[in-house]
Amino acid sequence: MDLQTLRQQINQIDQELIDLVVSRFAVAQEIAKLKTNKDHVYDEAREQELLSLWLESGSELDQNFLRALFHLILNESRNIIIRNAKGSSEK
Repeated sequence: MDLQTLRQQINQIDQELIDLVVSRFAVAQEIAKLKTNKDHVYDEAREQELLSLWLESGSELDQNFLRALFHLILNESRNIIIRNAKGSSEK
């Protein structure tokens, strides 16, 4: 394959990644609709479970990279839930 074709593949994969993140954040907004208190967003057990799944699924990737990506996505998901939780005055 030539460089241009490979770059096009990277562009397509990048768009798919963005689409998946947008979908994940849309689900976080749906979760926010079910939350009655924005102070009860953090669930340590659930986040540890998710992180373990990420690390197992991405075992061929650098674990520090996966942890950093996981925390970026989870932090934004929490922020979305806090901003959109029922009774939130920060909408």
